Amino acid sequence: MLVADQDMAETLKAVLDRPKSLGIRPIQHDVARHLQRDAGCCHDASRRLRPYPEQYRKAVVVFDKHGCGREDAPREQIQRDVEQELESNGWDGDRAKAVVIEPELEEWVWTGSRNVAHVLGWKGGYRDLKGWLVAEGLWSEGDAKPADPKAAMNAV
Repeated sequence: MLVADQDMAETLKAVLDRPKSLGIRPIQHDVARHLQRDAGCCHDASRRLRPYPEQYRKAVVVFDKHGCGREDAPREQIQRDVEQELESNGWDGDRAKAVVIEPELEEWVWTGSRNVAHVLGWKGGYRDLKGWLVAEGLWSEGDAKPADPKAAMNAV
């Protein structure tokens, strides 16, 4: 897997390391980050993964639409374009997939679940966490989620 940042790498590793709870078979996987983050995954994944079609059976490229440099294009079109580029660079057939996350990964964190505070390492509950983010100017009181979900997550 080629991903845009450390948050995605850790998220995917955590998910794939729990096959039993997901009802899937164990999957051997390697996760690499693209140094140019979302834009690198969008525009350079085929070059980055070109050396590996003989070493791996499948490739997955995961990045946020926000920050990829193609925000005006539909998510599905971006995915198809990346997959076609991968196919023309050795990942033939159905061996490579692109996953463009919209909205960005960090926005999915702010669900209101009591587990969010715990998972982020916050000592206290979700309301305390939200109150702190409001006091820090990272969350407007009436909004359902922080305006910059990644900055809020990193601050916590």
